[in-house]
Amino acid sequence: MYIKNAGIEIPDDDPFKNDALERFENARTLTDLIRTITQPFVLSITSPWGTGKTTFILMWEKYLKNNAYEYVHFNAWENQSEQDPLISFMAEINQDIVKGLGDKGAKARAFFEQARRVGGVILRRSIPAIAKLATHGVLDLDKVSEDVLATAVSKLANDEVEQYQSRSKSMAQFKKHLEGFVRELNSLSDPPKPVVFFIDELDRCKPMYVIDLLERLHHLFNIPGMVVVLALDKDQLSHSVRSIYGQNAMDTDGYLRRFIDLDYRLPIPSAHNYCRYLCTALGLDDLFQRRNRLRQEFFALAPRLVEVFGLSLRTQEQCLSQLSISRLTRWGGIENFLCLTALVFLKAVNESLYYEFVQRKTSRDSVVRFYESKAVTTKEPEADHVDNTIKALFIAMSSTDAELNEEILRRRQASADDPGGMRREMSLMRPLELLQQARANNSLDYLASKLELLEPFTTP
Repeated sequence: MYIKNAGIEIPDDDPFKNDALERFENARTLTDLIRTITQPFVLSITSPWGTGKTTFILMWEKYLKNNAYEYVHFNAWENQSEQDPLISFMAEINQDIVKGLGDKGAKARAFFEQARRVGGVILRRSIPAIAKLATHGVLDLDKVSEDVLATAVSKLANDEVEQYQSRSKSMAQFKKHLEGFVRELNSLSDPPKPVVFFIDELDRCKPMYVIDLLERLHHLFNIPGMVVVLALDKDQLSHSVRSIYGQNAMDTDGYLRRFIDLDYRLPIPSAHNYCRYLCTALGLDDLFQRRNRLRQEFFALAPRLVEVFGLSLRTQEQCLSQLSISRLTRWGGIENFLCLTALVFLKAVNESLYYEFVQRKTSRDSVVRFYESKAVTTKEPEADHVDNTIKALFIAMSSTDAELNEEILRRRQASADDPGGMRREMSLMRPLELLQQARANNSLDYLASKLELLEPFTTP
């Protein structure tokens, strides 16, 4: 059982086969873009948290591989324990590209080994100055004399000048060898294709690591024939930068433009598509085995609630994760799950109205009117049917059997007295009759108690 989005299968031969968010055209557009790039280039794929950036990147990577592109996948969040990103960069390039080179890649492999050796020199020369003071014998600054400290600092200053000159030379050598490596990789395809260096999950990293990684990319990997792709939430990345330099100390957008040549905002999936994607990813469709009609009702109802209530992508995932967790509890028939779904989404959009409703401090008519105030009038019969089903759920769960029977009779009479309103009354009465026939424990008190069991469970 899944209680959070665990991702989807990405077949090697058809990466976008399970692309529920319909992003294949985005991948083709971006591929056409990078195919023409020969100069150093950094592209950011920007989208809020939880909108499928990582899944898109993984699909696009396999699509590129199937089209003879070399790529490296670097998960910044998983590698941030390394003090210097350069260590992890070289390890991932070795794993994703170098180890797979055949005889034709001998020259590329030789350039990489030279770059790796010089990279080791750069790392050794990046030891912080305080550590170097310790190696000069200044281990306890409280006990050392001023003369000894001055001598050590003076020697350190001279060493630092020499180290700077040597480090600059090493960085130039590193870039030269890396350029040779990339140039040889480019030449292995006809026409030449750039090497694509994907960096994912950067916006989840510690702020100082983010700054170090961007600086390393800018100074060492800014080379012709390589396209760096940063998958990130740019707003969150800006927060990381501000936490280092101060909230009002700098223009974060201007700072990030130093490193990023072009932003590509990944289109936000439609509420309908994203909700269906999450329902499948969380395994909620497994609940409806051999109950196709109720399955269709749920897969129409959940996206419509998201659309009407205008819920964010993060809130959608939290609501559907709670519903996934609800399978651990005993909540009676599957019809109760539809009622529980309506309550979970109501609580997400208007918590005060939810509590007034379950504590019977407000009527079901108030909840129905609230829903109607949010629902956009549509000429689509399917949307009208779903809206009526949702309203019927709120009515049914707050009614006793006698009240539900009375409501159905009232609507039958209203449709007979007003033939012009018959279609509206009948469309709402059909879901009520369905719930009446399948009624189990879908009372408001019972469902509210089940929802309260889920209250401690949230997804971050």
